[in-house]
Amino acid sequence: MACQAAREWCLEQTTYNAECRVAMYLCPGGKVVSGHIEALKFLESNAAKFRIKAIKHLPVSGAFHSKLMEPAKKVFFKALQTTPFETPLIPVHSNVDGLPYSKVDQMKKKLAEQLCNPIEWEQIMHIMFERPQGEKFPNVYECGPGTSMKSMLKLNNNTAYKNCENVLA
Repeated sequence: MACQAAREWCLEQTTYNAECRVAMYLCPGGKVVSGHIEALKFLESNAAKFRIKAIKHLPVSGAFHSKLMEPAKKVFFKALQTTPFETPLIPVHSNVDGLPYSKVDQMKKKLAEQLCNPIEWEQIMHIMFERPQGEKFPNVYECGPGTSMKSMLKLNNNTAYKNCENVLA
């Protein structure tokens, strides 16, 4: 609703179709928005109206996970065709739809698609960590410095959070 209002406002003000959409579903109530700067400024100016609790500008170099990345998607997909991949030994989940996939051609296609589509982090967490009663819970590792993944796990799945270990590289 807020992104739609931002797009409409931009169209009225500038006569062009601005991009504004959810780029990442982090957790219940937590989303990242991507798009034209004018649309994002509209959201910031109207945060109270749309009950947006907090806005933080992320230092990124592009409007990732939006239609604005369509030209890069084609170039990236072409580059992936010459990049060697191996069949994964463990399930790999797509940021685009949350589903696991194992074929190299699927991996390349999904990697390119994620440039223009929202990341379904919250949905992936549900798919990966839903377990029938009594089934052993998987080990979870966060590799590298920091604990940002573990923090997001706490907001999505407390059991995964409790089972998460940080592994420094």
